[in-house]
Amino acid sequence: MTVTVPAPVATRIASVEAALAAFDEHVLSTELHQAVGDTVLTPEERKGCVAEIFGLRFQPTDSHDRGPWDCYFGPMTVLQREDGTQVYLPDAKDVDAEILQFWIERSELTQHPVLKARYADLAWELGRFCNRTRSNESAVDLSTVLARRAAEAYLQSVAEGIIESEHQAWRFLDRGLALALEIKNKVLAERAKTLVFTYYRQQAAIDKLIAWWQIDDLLWDRKGLQISEAEQQEIIDSLQAVLKRCANISDAQRFDPHQAITAADRLARRFRKTGQHVEAIHAIRTAGLALESMAGKAAGLTAIAWFESLLSRYSGFKMMEDASRVEKAIRSRSLEARQSMKRIQIPIEMPPEDIERWLEQINEGSLDLALARIARGLLINEDKIRDLIATTAANAPLSAHLPIDIMGSGGFTAATIGSIKDDLSGRMLHQTANLIGMMAPWLYAALDRAKKKHGLDADRLFAYLTQCPFFAPTTHALLKEGIGAWYAEDFIKAIHVLVPQLEAALREVMQTMGGSVMKPKSEGGAFDAIGMGAVLRSAAFETRFDRDARLHLRALYSEPKGINLRNKLAHGVAGQELLGPGVANWVIHSLLLIGSMRPEKPSD
Repeated sequence: MTVTVPAPVATRIASVEAALAAFDEHVLSTELHQAVGDTVLTPEERKGCVAEIFGLRFQPTDSHDRGPWDCYFGPMTVLQREDGTQVYLPDAKDVDAEILQFWIERSELTQHPVLKARYADLAWELGRFCNRTRSNESAVDLSTVLARRAAEAYLQSVAEGIIESEHQAWRFLDRGLALALEIKNKVLAERAKTLVFTYYRQQAAIDKLIAWWQIDDLLWDRKGLQISEAEQQEIIDSLQAVLKRCANISDAQRFDPHQAITAADRLARRFRKTGQHVEAIHAIRTAGLALESMAGKAAGLTAIAWFESLLSRYSGFKMMEDASRVEKAIRSRSLEARQSMKRIQIPIEMPPEDIERWLEQINEGSLDLALARIARGLLINEDKIRDLIATTAANAPLSAHLPIDIMGSGGFTAATIGSIKDDLSGRMLHQTANLIGMMAPWLYAALDRAKKKHGLDADRLFAYLTQCPFFAPTTHALLKEGIGAWYAEDFIKAIHVLVPQLEAALREVMQTMGGSVMKPKSEGGAFDAIGMGAVLRSAAFETRFDRDARLHLRALYSEPKGINLRNKLAHGVAGQELLGPGVANWVIHSLLLIGSMRPEKPSD
């Protein structure tokens, strides 16, 4: 089957070639599609549409994500069927040997540099993908001539001003340089480098430079590319000019502290490599003071976000006076930030008879059975958490992609949770922590019913727990003291006393599973016991401990993306509002969870 370009498409492309004018590939593709309209096409003409129209729709990828075909070109759109399979538009699988040969021939014949670059690059990149994934009989002979032709055409487009936008110009320069380096053509690579500098100077001279950072991205640390000291200095000078311009608060039109920060970060990286520490600090401070001035006028949450970004930079460069000033600013805005947050409440109503039925069921039988049911029945289930997150992603896709910041003590960010795709474990911990809060009234009701129905008091609870070998005799005195404080509603004391006893019990569990609970100190040959977080993250707990209990305990005690109770207690950042009856009840629940585990012998 031959490739036949429909007449309306051929006419429009011919006009573009004759005019030698700039165009956007996707805009032209849309125009060609509209030109075809509802015309009935032959199989050969449909293939012609794939070659010409879809050929312009392949989207350049980047070095961090090379797309589904691991090449420079990827699909413009990715759709997902109900069965989970993905559909790519356009799809490289629609490209066959005839289309590849068509692109090769068009790259030879066309005089338009943008079209020449596109045809040659498509044949070079997608041709190699096709050769990798198809039989030898359908392989197409590809020469590095295609890569050189594409690179030269990309550079020609920029040199002759046949470009639709600055963004397109930088993309062409980057791709032309990349191809030259890929085929190890030093002369072409040097030409590309020279053109990068030339284009940057031209845009800067007429004050139309937007993507000023591209000269740094394209040239510095580019593998295989040599840049002289003079060229390095020109890049540094360009970054310093941006920093000076954007950090100048007296120039309202050009003042942009975020751009200044970006320039300062780049300068600091360069200065650090050459040992110019003072210059690096000067750049960071210049941009930092500009952003501090803007943050001082911003709303609380926004101001704290900007101040925190500066705190990381100041601390990284050991600029302690600056770091202290920013820390103070964050604390001064924390109350304002908290007050600006909106509380979202969703009332949930349940018939009283349903609640009564559940309370009787969970407390049925003996006290020991009731306490074991409370321990297991109010445990967060990992599978249900996964299902809940999947449902949320389906019903609210935007929230599934947006990160979540958790504000900690003094207004500082305690943790950042990524998207469901990038940070599923973080989302699970966060959702588990939310459910722990929502289920607190149920736990209170279950324990209260156990007190009334079974006469649960401090002594009976202590007796139940101490039957479990994981609570070592050395912990019994403090365990009894903490339980007594809980029963007397001295919740702050109860939490502070009982959490360490829970941690000790978890270490006993880990030892029973054959894990090591000691770690050497950095000096003196001494050892320390590992903390709760290390226990819960250990390989022994991950493979042998109940996974629901592990997720529940991590979310409650040891993870910043959850409640993080143990670490907040240890570091003195647990506020009084946290240390109330709800959390105290969950600590008792955790003790019940461990206490309900009764191995018949140490190896179990």
